[in-house]
Amino acid sequence: MKKNSIRIISASAVSLLLVSVLCIGSSAALKNNGVIASDEYIGVEKAKEIALSHAGIASDSAWFEDAELDRERGVDVYEIEFYSNSIEYDYKVDAKSGEVLKARSAVDGDLLDASAPGEGSAYIGIDAAKQIALEHAGVAAADARFADLELDRDDGKTVYEFDFYAGGIEYEYKIDALSGEVLNFEKEIDD
Repeated sequence: MKKNSIRIISASAVSLLLVSVLCIGSSAALKNNGVIASDEYIGVEKAKEIALSHAGIASDSAWFEDAELDRERGVDVYEIEFYSNSIEYDYKVDAKSGEVLKARSAVDGDLLDASAPGEGSAYIGIDAAKQIALEHAGVAAADARFADLELDRDDGKTVYEFDFYAGGIEYEYKIDALSGEVLNFEKEIDD
């Protein structure tokens, strides 16, 4: 009877130890969002470069808030969050291919969804679109106050739409997000 008790206690101790090791391993995997880095991945620095290029932002103009490896719908992705000129950018980049799966930006809480299937990473960026509009209007950047920035789809094209104010005049612009072409503009006296 004593031998059976020792065997049961020993088996219980081994089982408890095994369960503890499995739980610690599972806990570590959860802290890393369940994804273990692989040599097949592009790496977080490359994912940051891809996101910056897609947004049309120079690396010295960006401040990174977060960059981590995660899994979504069975796909390993880098989630990248950065800021530039008071705009927040959120990206999801495929960890293996480097493809931009999702891109969103926010200005004063308004989301700009930059994910347009098939167009890749060729957007000119909101800063370039603003500069094009300012030059077109003949207004100096220091004199302009921008509002209502959006990245939208219009007639099958991805466009930047925004307003800016200068010298008592309201300017409304629609700029092609790929080519930088001024598609539409209006100006009127600001009430």
